[in-house]
Amino acid sequence: MTQPAKSETSSAGPSNTESGNVIDAGGADPGARGATVSERIRARAGTLSPAGNRVAQILREQPATVLGMSVGELASQSDTSVGSVVRFSQELGFRGFQELKLQLAGDISTRPPARDKSIGLPGAIFLETAQALSQAVSALDTSVFHRAVTVLDGAHRVLVAGVGTSQPVAADAAYRLQLAGLMTASNPEVHSQHVSAALLGTGDACFTVSHSGQTQETLAITAAAREAGATTIGLTSFARTPLADVCDVVLVAGSAETDYRLEAMTSRFLHLAVVDALYVALSERNPERAEQAHARTLRVVARHRL
Repeated sequence: MTQPAKSETSSAGPSNTESGNVIDAGGADPGARGATVSERIRARAGTLSPAGNRVAQILREQPATVLGMSVGELASQSDTSVGSVVRFSQELGFRGFQELKLQLAGDISTRPPARDKSIGLPGAIFLETAQALSQAVSALDTSVFHRAVTVLDGAHRVLVAGVGTSQPVAADAAYRLQLAGLMTASNPEVHSQHVSAALLGTGDACFTVSHSGQTQETLAITAAAREAGATTIGLTSFARTPLADVCDVVLVAGSAETDYRLEAMTSRFLHLAVVDALYVALSERNPERAEQAHARTLRVVARHRL
């Protein structure tokens, strides 16, 4: 399997991802269809200019007020310039401020009602997760998703890597890919992951999971795999991250912030959903391979049951 040609992301603005095929599953790359203004801002976390951050803060805190503002009024309110507001709008994938306001109006009209306290905390958590999954589906870029499937399907070996809170997702991904019949390796120890990545070669793939896309160890592992000649796939919650710079295919699956928990917890469910989708797609692409792997797995598991 040869290294895929480098291509631009689907973003309307300049991209840090020189080689990114980006699947947007709720992390909302700015050009994504169905992404709210808030999601687009979130996907740019850490990459906006100081002026852009001031505009973003007002949009997050006073969305209804912004609807009644002119571009000049927002510039004055955010202590920026008209040009800064327009550039900010374009960075989010809009032609200009007016188009941003149209999207913002739609976001406000479709915003879910306040949580029903009668359902309690568990019910609120379930609803938030369901809403995050629904948003992810609406923003899914199937063409790039299938690019990831093609890379995995043709790989001789697949190393699945992840550290910290992303490691359990990586472990599940490795197991799912094994069930689909892929030759998969995963190790929770960071140094072992790094060594395994360096021992990959052309025709292999490295599938990395990282919520932030900024974890130093994860970046080192992925870069080592790429330097060794493997094709690199990243699953993260943000479109513009250092991880995207070392990945050939970037799958973005993030979630909106919630009141009750860190967004990384919701994103974990989205990442697991993407992993399940990859498993199903790989199984459908090569059903005989998947059936053989599944049958062997069942025979082994049966030996451990009373």
